[in-house]
Amino acid sequence: MRSTAMLENESPRPLDMLRAELDASADADAVTPEWVSGVQRRRQDFVSFRRRQRWTSASAGLVACMGIWFGVSNRTIGTSQAATAAVPSSMALVSGAALSLGDGTLVQAHPVGDVQVDDLSVHGAVVRVRSGGVHARITHRNAQTIWTFRAGEFTVKVVGTEFDLVWDQVSSRLHVQMAHGKVRVFGPCLSQDGVSVADNASADFGAECSKELQVVAKTEPALQPKPDLEPPELGPAPIVSKVARPLHAASARTPEPTKPDEVPSAEAMLEQAHTARLRGNLLPAQRLYSLVEQSADASVSQRSVSVFELGRLNSMQGKHADALAAYQRLLAMGENTPLYEEGLARAAEEALAVGLVGEAQRLAQRYLSAFPAGSYAGQAKKMVGP
Repeated sequence: MRSTAMLENESPRPLDMLRAELDASADADAVTPEWVSGVQRRRQDFVSFRRRQRWTSASAGLVACMGIWFGVSNRTIGTSQAATAAVPSSMALVSGAALSLGDGTLVQAHPVGDVQVDDLSVHGAVVRVRSGGVHARITHRNAQTIWTFRAGEFTVKVVGTEFDLVWDQVSSRLHVQMAHGKVRVFGPCLSQDGVSVADNASADFGAECSKELQVVAKTEPALQPKPDLEPPELGPAPIVSKVARPLHAASARTPEPTKPDEVPSAEAMLEQAHTARLRGNLLPAQRLYSLVEQSADASVSQRSVSVFELGRLNSMQGKHADALAAYQRLLAMGENTPLYEEGLARAAEEALAVGLVGEAQRLAQRYLSAFPAGSYAGQAKKMVGP
């Protein structure tokens, strides 16, 4: 006899109930075709029931996993946005300083770079490369993500990519080196749609205008001297001495050798100062810029560039009072002086850095009066306040 043993306190399971019923039927009745068909039907129903149970359990587990994943994603996004919100909307990056966001975005100034980040938000920012270089790695969050880099009169627009910019404000040249992705460069003498620079490519900008000037100069006809209406009167022929002269006596004089203690020109000293600055030799660069500022043969442009660089180098070393004094000397040269606009904006920044809030607001208001739509108008408005 077949039987199924069950504990009294144990609830019957469907499989045990089926086995018990089969055992009871086998003991009571003979095995008939109808009985076999009924058993098979009940087994199929039971198998279908267990399959439905497994699929229901799997679906519940999948829903739970998706809920956990969405929760982690939302928490990650919230943390990233919170980290971005904790960063001020404007900041200066000099000498290797970096801005790092939670989504992987990185903006880092080169060792001799001077960078200003403005209007920073979860959708992007405006980065001004004042001098030197910057390394950028931008993460594409969504369709609203857009970062703008400005160097002089050039604008570089990017959504998500990695690249380096190097800006030389003296020669007004921009160098772009891509790591991956694509940027579009807009600027003087470029097409209105800009110039695209893509993966692993590099490009230099700033020589286009000089090329156009050379083409114009070649196409213009050269001015021909007007012929004299009357030929000049010829005097009596000179008397040529028949005494032979040595050839070396009639030759041109050889130039005198340069004296060892001769002071180099302002242009040469300015080039040496730029070279020292780009190599990171700040003290020799400062001495050379000071010599150019005090040089009698230096032009107004050369002196203004030297004074501007002195202010920038002092600011990079944390000497904000000396930097403010240098920018004030630049402003004293007049509004038509090269670099006057940027010197005025930087003077306001340095005044704020040394705690002269009133002087900073006065300089910012002076900037807005002279350059209401200038590159630093937004920063000046924040200094002036409501």
